[in-house]
Amino acid sequence: MWRPVATSCTKPPRAGTSPAPTVVAFHGASPYADPGTADGNPNLAESRARVLSRRWVGLAQLAVVAVVVLVALYFMRAPTVAEFDYVVADGGRYAPQVAVAAPVAGPQTVSLALTGVVGLDAGVRLATEVSGRVVSVSPKLRAGAAFRAGETLLTLDPTEREMEVRAADALVRSQHARMRRHELLGQRDSEAFRRENPGLPVPPTVSRDARVARFRARAEAAEAQLDQARLDLARTRFSLPFDGRVVSATVAVGELVGPLGSFGSVYARDAVNVEASIAVDDLRALAPVRGRVADVHAGGRSLRARVERTSAVVSPESRMATLYLKFDDALPLAELPLPGMFAEMTILGSSFDDAFVLPDSARQADGSVWIVVDGALSRVFPSALGGNATGWIVSAFDTGEGVVLGPVPGARAGLPVEVTGSNRS
Repeated sequence: MWRPVATSCTKPPRAGTSPAPTVVAFHGASPYADPGTADGNPNLAESRARVLSRRWVGLAQLAVVAVVVLVALYFMRAPTVAEFDYVVADGGRYAPQVAVAAPVAGPQTVSLALTGVVGLDAGVRLATEVSGRVVSVSPKLRAGAAFRAGETLLTLDPTEREMEVRAADALVRSQHARMRRHELLGQRDSEAFRRENPGLPVPPTVSRDARVARFRARAEAAEAQLDQARLDLARTRFSLPFDGRVVSATVAVGELVGPLGSFGSVYARDAVNVEASIAVDDLRALAPVRGRVADVHAGGRSLRARVERTSAVVSPESRMATLYLKFDDALPLAELPLPGMFAEMTILGSSFDDAFVLPDSARQADGSVWIVVDGALSRVFPSALGGNATGWIVSAFDTGEGVVLGPVPGARAGLPVEVTGSNRS
């Protein structure tokens, strides 16, 4: 760092002479020294270099921004593909090239592919109708095992129930004996009354009708008790009225079971179903959907099923309905897929005698198709019937020179086109 220091002569100037000049002395490097020389300031030279470098960087950035803006303006002003209606080659215009399909009318069947899951209408909790101690358990009362209707799965100790049957039977015989006794007494007294009172009716008190009726009622009550005792005895042999499969079972010999405790769960063969979500539009296309036949692929098997019913409401989350399908009754339980398995299915819909199957690429966003008539485009809105694995099913119509496949840049009615290929479908 330098600083100027002013000094002057100590003697006054002589008469007739000019005053002595002031001498300025600098401490440090001179401000007029060449920065590039050894006498210059190195720090100052480095600072000036940085300033110049930043200035060039700023100019370069401005140049890049200007180029980007110019390119954007160029493309904004350039015409879109649709505006190139025709390409000028030799002073004239030529038509866009399109591929067309030539569909053949014939019988077609609507079908719909869906995915779902094997489920259950309901499961059954296992519990005995009478209390007792388990004396035997069938090997088929184990998780995963299948059983037949009426097959004994579990047996309770019948001793107590057998005693109840004998007691009820004895009571029945006793009541019948009493009733018979009063019947005989009534007959005897009635005969004696007629001998002593010829021509007079026998009073009920003499014939003992009331007593006979009372003991007849007691006998009937005893018979009902006997029936109940026999039923309880039969219930010591536990079985189910349907074919099914065991989901879980936790019971062993010696365990005390009864109506209040469950020892497992099973499901019936008829409870197995297939649940599949379906869009409302597809549901409408299959109407009436109930009874429709479906080919279901689940668990490595292809099985036949039918639509049994649809859900009563549409899911508020997916906005889709649910189909419930049942397998054919003739299908054995062992061949049914297990609940929880993933299922793929194809549901067969209505059949039509005179219809086209168009490729999906022919369908425009508004449900129309383009056809070629006299070398120009023409729009047609066909009557949609549904779809299948091969395409879109519509009622047959006049296709002209063919149905256009894929998008056409700048497509409009009357646009001249050149057909390059035709596919028969």
